[in-house]
Amino acid sequence: MSRVNKVQNLNTTEKKDLKAEDLLSNDVADDASSACKTHIRRIVISCDASAEELKHGVEVDIPSAVDIFKPEQTAKEGEHAQLDVDKGIITNMKLLSVSSNCNDSVTMGMNLYDNNPDITNTAGHLYTPQETDMQSQVHVRKTADGFINLANILPYERYRGQTNIYSPDNVVSNQFINSYGGHTLESLWDNIVKFPNKDFFYVPEEHIVLKIIKQNWQVLGLNLASEKTRDNHYKIPKKVFNDVVEQLYHSVISNIPYTSFSSLKGRFQANAPESDNSYKIVTEILVEYKYPTIQDDKEEDDA
Repeated sequence: MSRVNKVQNLNTTEKKDLKAEDLLSNDVADDASSACKTHIRRIVISCDASAEELKHGVEVDIPSAVDIFKPEQTAKEGEHAQLDVDKGIITNMKLLSVSSNCNDSVTMGMNLYDNNPDITNTAGHLYTPQETDMQSQVHVRKTADGFINLANILPYERYRGQTNIYSPDNVVSNQFINSYGGHTLESLWDNIVKFPNKDFFYVPEEHIVLKIIKQNWQVLGLNLASEKTRDNHYKIPKKVFNDVVEQLYHSVISNIPYTSFSSLKGRFQANAPESDNSYKIVTEILVEYKYPTIQDDKEEDDA
């Protein structure tokens, strides 16, 4: 009986759980480290709005945001081709300056996430009172349309020292960004060969899931070193492959806080500004961020 068949029988009755550290691949982290470096930008987000507009919240676009956040052209030739410059991972934000002529406090927020990661902000999540149709005021840190509250601007505020407003401690030093920042649930299934009514897949030998299986073969019960490839593919039991993909996605990929720079916006909202007045609010923000690496197995093979 082959080693693969033994694994199939083992995993039909028992699911092998991997620990978080088991999902780290040193090979992948090394490959991605050159691209997954921290970049810094300073941006100004401002709005001119009426009292009525501020009450309902004013969304402000950031024109040419993808170009603003794109790495400098001094980077090594060809490096940009490895990056998805629309999708970044913001690791720190500081409020550098602020100006407001509004008589009421104003909440400034941004739509930081494309997904819904479980993020701990060591600068403290900002809860601000917000008027609702159901009750007079309720404290929230995230609006219904996905904007995260980041700063509270005081009435007629003209100056503020540098203030840390966003610092996700479970992301900044996380090696998972280096290893899996360029992957999605869909990309994990790229180039997988499936067969109807069969309990196995053929998986390309450079696939990220195989890297995890290779370094956790004792936990999973599948030693690829003793298996032969067919046209550069390994025959992998469905149960093993599905379990690794499920744990990798739910434990790691779904918790990476992606920000879409092409749709990045600011939002300003005040509960009780004086009527019949127009207001101008300006903020200057320092943004630190990383880019996930795009994993292209074909290019790696050709190289």
